[in-house]
Amino acid sequence: MQEYLTSVLIFFLLLGSHHLTGQEINCEELLEYVEEHGDFYDRVDITDLLLEDDSGWIKQVTSYEIDDVIVVIAEFNRDKYGIKTDKYVYCGIPDENWRAFANKFNKPKISYGKKFHKYIINYKCNCK
Repeated sequence: MQEYLTSVLIFFLLLGSHHLTGQEINCEELLEYVEEHGDFYDRVDITDLLLEDDSGWIKQVTSYEIDDVIVVIAEFNRDKYGIKTDKYVYCGIPDENWRAFANKFNKPKISYGKKFHKYIINYKCNCK
């Protein structure tokens, strides 16, 4: 029963519900839940990002699918060497936004950093 309630809470959080049970989920717990229970969808990683001058702050962006909802975990560099990083969770990304972000062959060429701001950043999950 506890697992079912957790799944329901996560699902509504992913859809942007702000006041489901009066409890707020911890971002670390949400991150772990997505990584453990989400179905891998796609990834833009360091091999794609190293080729760009203004995307060095992004280490990796991975998308998962949970109950037909796309959830993105973005890992950002905290130092210029990429040793220290922070992860953030973005919820309810429209499929067309993810495809536009992950597209390597967009014309005109737009950096991943700019595409992240255009297609992903406004979907930060409601967690603490």
